[in-house]
Amino acid sequence: MKKLVIRTVAITVCAILLGASLLYGMFALFFPKALANAFYSMGANATAVKFYEKQCKKTEDFEDLYLLLVRGDSFNDSARLAKWGKVMVEKEGFSEFCKTKDGDGEITAEEIIEGKYVLALLWEENFAVAVDAAKKCVENEYTEYNPFYMLYAEPNTGIRASAFTSVIGILNEMMSSLSEQEKVFAKADINAMYILQTK
Repeated sequence: MKKLVIRTVAITVCAILLGASLLYGMFALFFPKALANAFYSMGANATAVKFYEKQCKKTEDFEDLYLLLVRGDSFNDSARLAKWGKVMVEKEGFSEFCKTKDGDGEITAEEIIEGKYVLALLWEENFAVAVDAAKKCVENEYTEYNPFYMLYAEPNTGIRASAFTSVIGILNEMMSSLSEQEKVFAKADINAMYILQTK
C-alpha cells in the first residue's frame, strides 16, 4: 500500500513537471512576448530580454523592438541592443513610431532608443563604430540629447578624453548643414567635450 502511494505521488509529480515543461516550451516557441513580460514583471530582466529578442526575430515589429531596446541594458545586453537597435533605427517609420511613445523627462523616446543603440555599439564594437552610428542618427535632426551627447554624458564608458578630438572634428564639419537651433545643441556638445579634455 505504501509503495503504491509513493508510486502514485511520483507519477503525479512527474506528470505535473512534464506538463509545466511542455507549457513553458509552448509559450517560449509561440508566445515569447508573453513570457518576456512575465519575467520582466518578476524582475528577471536578463531572461526577459532573451524572450523579447525571440519575439523580434518573429516579427521585427516596432512595438517588439521598442520593448527590447527600452528594457534591455546597453552594457549587459550590448550584443542584442546593437543588433536590434540597428534594425529599429534604420527601419522606415522609426521617428514617427517614437512620437507615439513617452520619453523620460526632456529626453524623447527616439533619443532614448538611439542613445542605447549607440552605447551598445560602444560596448560591443568600439568607439569609432559607435561614433559612426551616432553620426547617421543625427543626419535628419540634431537634437539636444542626441547619441553624441550620450557618449560623453554616460558615466563609466572608459573612453579617454583624447578620443573626443575626432568627434569634435566631425561636429565642426557638420555645423554648416545644421539649423540655428541644431547648432546650439552641437556647440553645447563640443564645449562639453573640450571640458572633458581639459580635466
